[in-house]
Amino acid sequence: DTAIPSGRWSQVLSLLLVLAAAFVISVAASIRETYQSTHISGGVVNDLRGQLYDRVQDLPMSWFANRSQGEVLSRLFNDVGAVQSSLTQAISTGIFQSLSLVVSAVILMTLEWRLGLIVLLGAPIVGLIYRSMSAGARAKSMTVQEDSSTMFTVAAENYQAQTVVKVFD
Repeated sequence: DTAIPSGRWSQVLSLLLVLAAAFVISVAASIRETYQSTHISGGVVNDLRGQLYDRVQDLPMSWFANRSQGEVLSRLFNDVGAVQSSLTQAISTGIFQSLSLVVSAVILMTLEWRLGLIVLLGAPIVGLIYRSMSAGARAKSMTVQEDSSTMFTVAAENYQAQTVVKVFD
């Protein structure tokens, strides 16, 4: 607060160096976090896709007769892709939010214990709210995936029918 008005540029410079170092550390941590969450979710998704593929290979022909090509392909690609993006986001956001809560709680407890206590008591309430909203979000996600499956089916059938359509065109 007093370094710039008083002309003590050495204090300003040291503060700027600390801020620059904090910025570099923050960027490096962010890059590492992105790499790590992508690596973990990519491994999980590769395993999931392999298991799904193996399972589809073992299914009887009657199963395929009751399912459209678009539905099967949508489940193999869209649903697994949704799992991957959700997993990546959950890892990144979950770790960051947990760490932020701990750091904020420590700072608040140090500055004003009553305010810190309010934050610590409020955190489970926020968790319960998210938990109660998850069923609705899951249902909406399922609807979106089913609609996507239907569109995938129509597009696949349209693509396969192009030779017939072109003959009569």
